[in-house]
Amino acid sequence: MMLFLGIITYFSALAAAGNALQCIKCHSSSPFTCNGTNVTCPPGYVCGSLYEELSNGVESHSSFNRGCYPLQECHFKGLFTIGDEGHYAQMRTAAECCYTDGCTPPLPAIMRSSNGLACPVCTSHSSITCNSSRTINCTGEENRCFLLTHESTGNGPPYLSALRGCATQSYCNRGNYSHSDGRTTTKFTIICTSGDISIQNFLLTPVIVCLLLLRWI
Repeated sequence: MMLFLGIITYFSALAAAGNALQCIKCHSSSPFTCNGTNVTCPPGYVCGSLYEELSNGVESHSSFNRGCYPLQECHFKGLFTIGDEGHYAQMRTAAECCYTDGCTPPLPAIMRSSNGLACPVCTSHSSITCNSSRTINCTGEENRCFLLTHESTGNGPPYLSALRGCATQSYCNRGNYSHSDGRTTTKFTIICTSGDISIQNFLLTPVIVCLLLLRWI
């Protein structure tokens, strides 16, 4: 479950710069049960919703956040697929903004037809190296192979993780993210290519994802 929470942390941080709007701030597993209090947004932010769903085709976990979002993160839709040990999981994300409360973005559709691209797939929960000869067939608009790594340092041993799979270009465009609260520094990095991501390049790259795929991986 920690990897799933890491995914949410990464994309929520990126989606979390005008008029000072009053927006509802809340977090829930469903847009129908997300209730909270009004908060004042900083300049350049608007009211928005971020809806994410992680599914393996049998069961799914959803996360819905409502609050203040920077304008550049509005109207985002993306999808990526990862797999390990014969299983797979797909992460769908949609962000929508408005100048009033209550907007709920639709999730992007899942396309099941193969698009001809095959990407390496693997996960690591203890290292930023993730090597595998296995591949997964990408579908729909997932036309990029990605490498997502996460590194968190501070008190105690560092936390490292890595993930590889298929992604839409929209995920690749979101870029890297880092944050420090004075005690812990968290760094995320994403690398995308039109084909295989070489292990050599992987080893030279520090960082990204705190993705802990649910219990099926």
